[in-house]
Amino acid sequence: MSESKIKSMLAVTQMFADVIPDVVLGYQGIVGPAAVSMGVVSGFTTGIGLREQYDYTNLRKPHEPAEDDDHAFGPQAGVRLPNADATVPRRFAEALYQDIGIRARLRYTYACCQGCIDGPAHDPRGHYLRSRTEELTSMLDRPLAWRQRMEQQRLERATDTIEMINANHVPDKCHPIKTRTLRSLSSLLDRDEPTAAASTSA
Repeated sequence: MSESKIKSMLAVTQMFADVIPDVVLGYQGIVGPAAVSMGVVSGFTTGIGLREQYDYTNLRKPHEPAEDDDHAFGPQAGVRLPNADATVPRRFAEALYQDIGIRARLRYTYACCQGCIDGPAHDPRGHYLRSRTEELTSMLDRPLAWRQRMEQQRLERATDTIEMINANHVPDKCHPIKTRTLRSLSSLLDRDEPTAAASTSA
């Protein structure tokens, strides 16, 4: 999404926040953390590994099920790469974790992945939830006035990682990871003026 589209979304969200105590963004796994850091919303929902989208047409298309799938229809859980803040198809992720030039950059730091660098590809939904929870917990443990800068720095690191992947590590027959939304959010957060909520609490 463009910066102007995100600004418009946040402006509408702020209108609700002005009259409703707890506002939650639906299916906004990328914009959601930024909005939380700004104090505009109290939470957000995500697609829990299903690439954060609902495509009815895709539900009707048969596909070859993976070993851990119990059906042959519907969207397949993608693998979230927290260091890149991106959810990619499992084939894409598996190739990255076999690529010695980039896999160390994508290593998970959670206890469940000790000794297993490609753990996310084995349990996409579990790791999706753990990574989201860890990131949000880390943000909420900090004062509101610090969160916006923390989120902006996290997005910058994610964009840098994606650029490394796109430059030399995109698997065959896979598309590069898009960065427009991450860049737009980073630009919005990297402003001198604090959010209204942060100013009030400070």
